[in-house]
Amino acid sequence: MNYSDPMELVHKYGADTLRQYLINSPVVRAENLRFKEDDIKDVFLLWFNKIVYRYDAGRYASKRSTNVMDVWITSFKESQLEFVAKEMKALLQT
Repeated sequence: MNYSDPMELVHKYGADTLRQYLINSPVVRAENLRFKEDDIKDVFLLWFNKIVYRYDAGRYASKRSTNVMDVWITSFKESQLEFVAKEMKALLQT
């Protein structure tokens, strides 16, 4: 069989995605694993969709604080989420 190099998968999809795939795989139950890179991509898309959903849900929250520190934290969080969403979209296109 011709398997992908694990480090290539980590660089392509991220360590958390690979870890989540393995934790939910039959290997944990001492069963055989039929490895497919497409399955890792599915886990990656799940992570990606969760981040985008949280970003959109938090962005349109009805209560807005006027506290300077709250505004700064919210602004920083939103800029980080935009950056992560942009980078993950770029990963999907490679």
